[in-house]
Amino acid sequence: MGHRPWQDESVRDALDAVVREMEVLAQPLARLAADHKLVLSRNDYGLPRFDLRDPSYPMRTIGVYAEDGWEQLAAEGRVTYGVGCALFVRPSGGGQRFYRRARIERGLSIDELVVALGVAVNGCLRVMASWPPPSPTAEDPEDREHGWARTPV
Repeated sequence: MGHRPWQDESVRDALDAVVREMEVLAQPLARLAADHKLVLSRNDYGLPRFDLRDPSYPMRTIGVYAEDGWEQLAAEGRVTYGVGCALFVRPSGGGQRFYRRARIERGLSIDELVVALGVAVNGCLRVMASWPPPSPTAEDPEDREHGWARTPV
């Protein structure tokens, strides 16, 4: 399942339960990925999520994920899910990439997410297409004024 070595047994059990619950999303996400020429991947870093990625630059990523607190809420069957997106742009002169993120859906049950999935993915694509490219200045090298930031590395 992609467990992190430091996760204790209760967190591993919760992860397994949430990943099983998210299986219902695999086929609809595969169809959406094919429709939009994106690559579908499961997160392999010990977090319950799927990612839809555009392998080209600027890199577009749409995440479908269990929200914070899933480790505790899994046993109670109260895990909530969200859909968000991020756009990464490499500056023409090299250096740290710019990125911008948005949450499109949050606080959904798995059943609500299944119904909202297509609209949420299309919403992510529309939002990312609406973002103007970063335009850093000497006074604002990260272009925070327009919602951009620089990646740490």
